[in-house]
Amino acid sequence: MKTLGLTSKIPTLVGFQSEGCSPIVNSYKNNQDSIKPVKSPRTVATAIECGDPIDGKKALIALRKSGGFAEALSDREILNAQVLLAREEGLFVEPSGAVSVAGYLKLKSKLGGKVVCVLTGHGLKDL
Repeated sequence: MKTLGLTSKIPTLVGFQSEGCSPIVNSYKNNQDSIKPVKSPRTVATAIECGDPIDGKKALIALRKSGGFAEALSDREILNAQVLLAREEGLFVEPSGAVSVAGYLKLKSKLGGKVVCVLTGHGLKDL
């Protein structure tokens, strides 16, 4: 975005994963440089249920370079955000698509400035 002239600075990246599958969050919080795989991942957010993400190390580096952080979310927080998006905004996303909003709702007092939540995956994918 900075290279394209859309912003004057690199945005702060914040990563969210489910508590049942959070190898990037675990590595971030333990100040590790490598990703330790989660052997038996379990979450309602099936599209991000990857215990050993291929680009996990790159994601970890990007979070740190941007001054961002990573946080784990409960399945309940994710499902509550999915329902909120449907009720309040008319957006039907799969649970994985609601993760950014769930994270925002959990940490909005910690997040400053403008916040962009990317919603991915239509809700019909998980029916």
